[in-house]
This record gives sequence, C-alpha cells and structure tokens, in this order.
Amino acid sequence: MIMQMTIIASRDIFEHALSTASRVGESEESVGTGTYAPLDPVKDFLNIAWSEIDKALRCAYIYGKEQARNLYDTARSTVEKFIDQLAEEAEEFQAALLDRLRTYVGNMLTGTISLLPSEYRVGGRTFTMRSIACTQTVMLSGSLKASLERVFELTSEGSFEIETHYSLE
Repeated sequence: MIMQMTIIASRDIFEHALSTASRVGESEESVGTGTYAPLDPVKDFLNIAWSEIDKALRCAYIYGKEQARNLYDTARSTVEKFIDQLAEEAEEFQAALLDRLRTYVGNMLTGTISLLPSEYRVGGRTFTMRSIACTQTVMLSGSLKASLERVFELTSEGSFEIETHYSLE
C-alpha cells in the first residue's frame, strides 16, 4: 500500500523538544542549592542565548517564518555577540548550544514519528507498519549561524520525509 500524507507535530511534541533542549548542560547539583557558586559566563550566556532562541522558535512554530524573523535575527545576533565576548571559552559555548539544538531537532523528529499510525484498516483488512525509512541531512559544519538557520527553517516551515511500509498481517 502506497500513500502520501502529512503528519503535523503537536504542540506537546514541540514543548517537550524545547523543554528537553533547555535542560541540556544543566547539572542537578547547580539547581537550587542556595550556596555561593562562582560565576560561569559560558552557562550564563548559554541560558540567555537559549532564551532568545526559545522565543524565536515559539513564534516560528505558531506564526511562521516571516512573523518570527525579527526574533530569530535577535537570537542570532545575541549568539554572535556572546561568541565574540567569550574569546577562549567560545568553543565551549558553541558546543553547548549545538548540543541543545541537536536535542531539540532529535526530539521533534522522534516525537513526530511517534504520531504515525501503527496500522490502517482498509476494507476490513489490517495493514500493519513493517518498517520506517527516514532520510536525514548531515551538517558537517559546526557553524552556529548555519545550524540556527536550519532549526529555525525546520520549525517555521520545514518538513522531513519518512517512508513507511505497511503490509497485510
């Protein structure tokens, strides 16, 4: 059976992906201890930058690319400014932000795949999912600008193709 259909990521999947990504790099012991900790500019900048990215992605998810463009530009500018300010620690900041972006995309993908029906009933017969194939684009660049743009595009108007095979039981 060959069909083409559109599966739309739910708000729950989107929220879960953002929430999970926002916690990447946060340690349990650093949350709510009430004790003095030395300032960590990488973590501080990471959280501020992620907050800007979160705003842009939320707007992109709800309203689309054009409505969210200004928020995206602000997030990108914030990231670039922090990379310049961090100097030697910029690599750590970049790696942490890329980890969050990968986590977000991974959770959006797996969450959306979970919406696929495991079976279809057609004319009294049951076709059961046998396999899934997904073609992915691998980015070889570590460029935050390129990664941010891809994530923004995916959230605002992107899609990915998944090939599923169903057969009679």
